[in-house]
Amino acid sequence: MKTSIFVVSHKPYKEVGSKLYNTIQVGKLNTGLDFSLITDDTGENIAEKNANYCELTAFYWLWKNIHDVDYIGICHYRRYFTNNYYFNSACFFVNERQIEKAMKNYDVILPKQTKLSMTVREYYSYCDGLDKDLETTGNIILKKYPMYSKEYDIVMKSNRASYCNMMITSKELFDEYCTWLFDILFEVEKETNMEGYTKAQRRVFGYISEILLNVWVLHNKLKVKYMDVINTETSIKYRITHRN
Repeated sequence: MKTSIFVVSHKPYKEVGSKLYNTIQVGKLNTGLDFSLITDDTGENIAEKNANYCELTAFYWLWKNIHDVDYIGICHYRRYFTNNYYFNSACFFVNERQIEKAMKNYDVILPKQTKLSMTVREYYSYCDGLDKDLETTGNIILKKYPMYSKEYDIVMKSNRASYCNMMITSKELFDEYCTWLFDILFEVEKETNMEGYTKAQRRVFGYISEILLNVWVLHNKLKVKYMDVINTETSIKYRITHRN
């Protein structure tokens, strides 16, 4: 079995130093930086959409161009699945043995769900999103994937969700997810007028996809192993005082 975790980054960072973890650079077309062997602007890609799709340009690239792995993971230059929430050391980051063991009993590894003080829909609007984008998404799902509408409504009304666009799963399931996800988002994009959007609001499709991952997992009744995610840029004190 071959397993690879791809670390999405738009800038140079301190790499993990393990063959399991491979950097994929996004946004190169916009920044001009060149620090990774793997970039989202080669092969079949949507690199030009990075400002609106965020790490999803890496998702798309991996979907279309990586075919030699059994299990695939996505994390970020500062966020990793970890076995110890309180220490930054890479020795606690999830390793290949742990992934292969988990995959015997689970379909996917996701970040532990965030417990919100409001609904997922309200939280989206609170964090610089626009509610009309969720309406557009809901309408597209109703049109193209009506069997997912029930789960979309459930997630919207829930006060828990996995965020960060991080996951570990089989390449087969990853490809199925991307086929579904981008089919929806490309339609949403066609119907979205971003005139007057702030820079943050223009990241709309990246934000929406965080929600859609929860919808996809719920509808397909996937067995989920939830793991802690560590942000290596926050202090231990912050993590202690802000943990759910």
